[in-house]
Amino acid sequence: MTHHSFDRDRVFNKSLTFYIFFEKLFSRLSVMGVFLHANSFFPSLFLVFDI
Repeated sequence: MTHHSFDRDRVFNKSLTFYIFFEKLFSRLSVMGVFLHANSFFPSLFLVFDI
């Protein structure tokens, strides 16, 4: 019983660290993605309005 709870806590801590890592990674990627979308979206928008 004690071994089972220890495994569960260890898995929970591991998933928590993975979640924090992926949250930081995705926030950084989303910031980069916003810049990339702005760089690719606005010129195409201006091209559409120029035509």
